[in-house]
Amino acid sequence: PNPSVYERTMMRSGKLPEPSGLLDQLAEIETAEQEVQAERVGLLTKSFLPNVSPVVAVAVWLALGFERNNRSGAERGTYVERFAEMAALLTHPREVVEMVAQQKWRALTEA
Repeated sequence: PNPSVYERTMMRSGKLPEPSGLLDQLAEIETAEQEVQAERVGLLTKSFLPNVSPVVAVAVWLALGFERNNRSGAERGTYVERFAEMAALLTHPREVVEMVAQQKWRALTEA
């Protein structure tokens, strides 16, 4: 069984006994997951935000909630599409403004 965040914190502080090597194994898994995640972010940034500051690229990644959208292939595809759309706002602002400006005006009505 996987210990909760609370249980892991208590184990690290020595207030709960740690099963043999469990925290070390969990730390290794978390490190591997972080490395894979960093690789994915790097690939998305290189593909969609090639000339954007790394600070801004990370802000886009965080704003889109990569962790929450990293479950299945379909959700990952949706995330990549959303990332590309947000990236277009930063990398092609004129084109985006032109597309919006060409849209027909619509009256907002209450539902």
